[in-house]
Amino acid sequence: MAIKPKQKSPSREKYEAENPTVSFRVNHEMYERLQSAKKHEGKSFADIMKIGLGLMETKVLNEKEIRESSHKSGYEEGHVEGMMEFGVTYTCSVCGDPVAIESNEEKEAAAEYMEDHEWAHAKCRR
Repeated sequence: MAIKPKQKSPSREKYEAENPTVSFRVNHEMYERLQSAKKHEGKSFADIMKIGLGLMETKVLNEKEIRESSHKSGYEEGHVEGMMEFGVTYTCSVCGDPVAIESNEEKEAAAEYMEDHEWAHAKCRR
């Protein structure tokens, strides 16, 4: 007894006739580039093909832009974490919020204050 293939609905047959399947093989490097573009740009393979055919405009990020954006993001995150962990602050005499010592002028003033008040290593005080 032969199994009959499932009958497609008329709407499905019409859709498939108007939207045929396209299939092709690519090498591993091209596949990785397609996956990367798909992930970073939020595009489908069909959208990527439309862009390639000039049927859809988009700003495609190149590797340099992606690298620079990632570096900037990582740098900013690391800077904030570093300031939280190692930054030196003092309280603003006007608003009471913390002020980070960052400029050379502030660093020199803080060093001068510490020298004038004979700050030293804890081990040196013993």
